[in-house]
Amino acid sequence: MRIDRLNVLIKNSALNKTQIAEQSAISRTTLDNILAGSDAKVSTIENLCRVLGVSASYLFEGESISIGQISGNGAGVNSVNNDPDIINRFLSIIEEKDRQISELISKLK
Repeated sequence: MRIDRLNVLIKNSALNKTQIAEQSAISRTTLDNILAGSDAKVSTIENLCRVLGVSASYLFEGESISIGQISGNGAGVNSVNNDPDIINRFLSIIEEKDRQISELISKLK
């Protein structure tokens, strides 16, 4: 995950880290751990992105996604590899981002 982008989003947000964590339904400690590079659940990434007003794929653009970086239940890589629902959920996030970009491009024309 592009922690640098997450840091910029947080820095430019009208909310402080505690407020972002609360509105994302995570603890401030969890947010700090993510910013330090810890793995995050897909639902946590989705919630953070919702609060910060970006798609989850924005945090992964420009780098290869390591399956170990996302986890559906906190159990780590094996839980993702064995859970197609989590992978499909993540792929749907990316598809939504692509749809939004296409929509914006059509509005600009």
